[in-house]
Amino acid sequence: MKPALLSGIIVLALGGGVGYYVGDVRPRNAVEHLQRQRKEVVQEQQLRIHVASLLESLDSAQRFLAPTREADWLLQEVGRLAQESGVTIVSITPHAPKTANELTTLSVSVQLAAGYHQLGHFLSRIESYERLLQVDELNVTAQAGDGKAQARLIISAFNAPPLPVDRQPAGGST
Repeated sequence: MKPALLSGIIVLALGGGVGYYVGDVRPRNAVEHLQRQRKEVVQEQQLRIHVASLLESLDSAQRFLAPTREADWLLQEVGRLAQESGVTIVSITPHAPKTANELTTLSVSVQLAAGYHQLGHFLSRIESYERLLQVDELNVTAQAGDGKAQARLIISAFNAPPLPVDRQPAGGST
């Protein structure tokens, strides 16, 4: 075979291969790449929507928690609810705050004297309070003769710090 003919066949074969790559393979790869990118963008947008929803839920739940990690707040609120309910606080003692997984539990032990209706009103006020208050323990004993009861309670509230999250997602607004 003549060297010129052989060179022509090789050039033609290489030209056809390059032409095939440029004309068929490369555009197919570009289309697949664009499809992958589009899918990633859609997934990212869905995640941003989900994160925004979670942040809104957390903000909403935060208002039910104690505004501070200090037991003084719980002492004041229990004292105010007791006074409004007509019960007499005999003693009130804060417990040391306990923190686990960033949730702080504030607790107080309360001993009070009240009639049964006042005690019921006080418990109702605790349970329907605008923030989450929980009666962990309740022991009631009757007082002889005067129609009053002695009650011992442990009441808890909960606090979590606000999330240190940038509310503006990178690359745009929600």
